[in-house]
Amino acid sequence: NELVEIENTNGILIYPNPARNILNLNIAVGLIDWIEIYSLTGQLLHKTESNKSQEQIDISGLPNGNYFIRAICRDAVFVRKFVVVR
Repeated sequence: NELVEIENTNGILIYPNPARNILNLNIAVGLIDWIEIYSLTGQLLHKTESNKSQEQIDISGLPNGNYFIRAICRDAVFVRKFVVVR
């Protein structure tokens, strides 16, 4: 059995965390305009446009490590840390 952390803070849910190939992102209210993934040093690694409240992001190209996901919505910006493990 694998331990999977689910982080739900202030209207955003990301799972699984740690993740392997897919990261799920749900926003409780509103729609996501942009999704960005950053390295711990602040390098933008992925950016995609959205118009949904739920997204699946393919992270299979990211090496093991810690990252930040940033979800930009009309009325809020959410930033959460996640981990990639293989």
